Amino acid sequence: MKSFFFSIFLIVSSLSLFAQLNLTVSSSKMPVYTHDGDTLSVCRDSMLTFKALVREGTDTLSNVYLNWDFDDDKVLEGFDLDSVTHVFVKGGGYRVKLFVRTEDNRTLHRIMPVRINLPPNFSKIKTDIPEEHDGVCKGSQVLLTGKAFPEKWEDVPVYEFVEPTPKRFDDLHVYESVLSFDEFPNDSVFHAGFLDSVSLNLEHSDVGNLKIELICPDGISMIIKDLDSNNHSAFALPVNDEALPDNVGTGLDYHFTDSAFGLLPVLADNETIPAGQFLSQDNFSVLNGCKLNGDWKLRITDNVLQDNGFVFSWALTFNDSILPPVWTFTDSVARSSNRGNDFYVLNTFWIRPNSTEIAGTGVQFSGDTIVGISEAYPDAYGNVAYEFHVINNWACPQDTTYNIKVEKPSFTATPSSGNAELDVDLVNTTTWAAEQKWDLGDKSPKLEEPSFSHLYKEKGDYKVLLKVTDADECEDTISVTIKVSIEPSSVENSQNVFSPNEDGMNDFFKVTVKGMETFRISIYNRWGELMYQTENEDEITDTGWDGRTPIANLRASPGVYFYVIKGKGKDGIEYEEKGTVTLFR
Repeated sequence: MKSFFFSIFLIVSSLSLFAQLNLTVSSSKMPVYTHDGDTLSVCRDSMLTFKALVREGTDTLSNVYLNWDFDDDKVLEGFDLDSVTHVFVKGGGYRVKLFVRTEDNRTLHRIMPVRINLPPNFSKIKTDIPEEHDGVCKGSQVLLTGKAFPEKWEDVPVYEFVEPTPKRFDDLHVYESVLSFDEFPNDSVFHAGFLDSVSLNLEHSDVGNLKIELICPDGISMIIKDLDSNNHSAFALPVNDEALPDNVGTGLDYHFTDSAFGLLPVLADNETIPAGQFLSQDNFSVLNGCKLNGDWKLRITDNVLQDNGFVFSWALTFNDSILPPVWTFTDSVARSSNRGNDFYVLNTFWIRPNSTEIAGTGVQFSGDTIVGISEAYPDAYGNVAYEFHVINNWACPQDTTYNIKVEKPSFTATPSSGNAELDVDLVNTTTWAAEQKWDLGDKSPKLEEPSFSHLYKEKGDYKVLLKVTDADECEDTISVTIKVSIEPSSVENSQNVFSPNEDGMNDFFKVTVKGMETFRISIYNRWGELMYQTENEDEITDTGWDGRTPIANLRASPGVYFYVIKGKGKDGIEYEEKGTVTLFR
């Protein structure tokens, strides 16, 4: 595999040292894009090799301590780290910082900007599948429109440190926090006038007990406010109650500059110093020559027992004239050009995973979006994955997966089983179906309605076949078997006495009859006169004879009555039963 190399030769001089720091960067996966001066453009997940060579004159220095800070929470440091490897897994801009300390404690410091390709935005990928469709027909043509547009990355310098919760300090707890900078050019040093103000938002009951310092990356300390036994006024609005040492008061903003009219005022004890601008104890020129890049530390010391304070935030306000430009870049995927420094984008393509077949793609450009259009013919049920591939403007591969769901034909049959005669509701539930044709399995005419009811009169298994067709004439079929059975017939009479006196108990003579194709029950008195007759099996089962005569609806006399049942069950069993029932009043 090819390796690509990019080198930066940086010259550093000191009072007694002329040392050349040679940094060599290589990537074994993708070429770096060298059109941004000393900024490396590299692909995510590429293995980078960083090399450092420190020389004095023509001699290579040994026993050199190196600290590599990759700006992504990964740091390597030690004496044998002249060659290190690193992988950036997240896109964006990074400032790789190298700190070198020689055997005689001389130091070198270099920053190398590296930009890592950002994942493009693929959220606008779409198909021509209507939204109301749950999928497509297997083998149907689907138009895939792949869209990729670049994401902008922007460095946001932080010049203010905000405590997540107010931070307490007292005589036992020194307050310290750090603002780190790496945005300034290499070897930039501080001069008076570069810093407009140091701002603090805090509260404390006695300003005279406090020493506030700003410490630059070289360790030089500038006193912003010194101890003062003559000033016992308060910063902001503290909770001045020794019984409530952890209660946080209200902070105010205090700005210390070289251009204010005076130092902090001396007010009455515990009186609040109002927010505003004040001279610092030391002039900012104390920090002249400090490196701008590195850790700037704020330290607050409280030298008296039995009081405390809280810091809410602090900030450094640099003069606009020295602020570095905001580092920003757009990881373009949308410009095809063979002019200037732009990378020539050859094409985009769609590909089925685990397949060597690449779908033909038409490449288009719309603003900052690159568009790849392909025809897909998904041929398996479920989600069929397609990969959309593009490359960015320094040749990094970008891809995403898009699933096309192939929907099986479907229909509901309610109920799908039961006794004859069985009335079945059939509904085509295939969302992509433009047309349908039903074979109901019982030699009845084929139907083309999306939903209807069908009556199965005879016992049997009926295979219902549905053929559905989409708007592009893609066809698919599905079948379901409807099971129609015959309910076993029966005639059961467990009643030989009834008393139709309207007391709600045993007022009717009933016979339980099930599954009859033909049925008749006749009831006679002892002289052979017909008293009751029905051919309705539900009537004799659910209602029964109420003990009245068929003529004039009179109450029949108590006594013995004779019944005759004749019928034929749907299962072919024939019935002819006779019996008696006694009527009591």
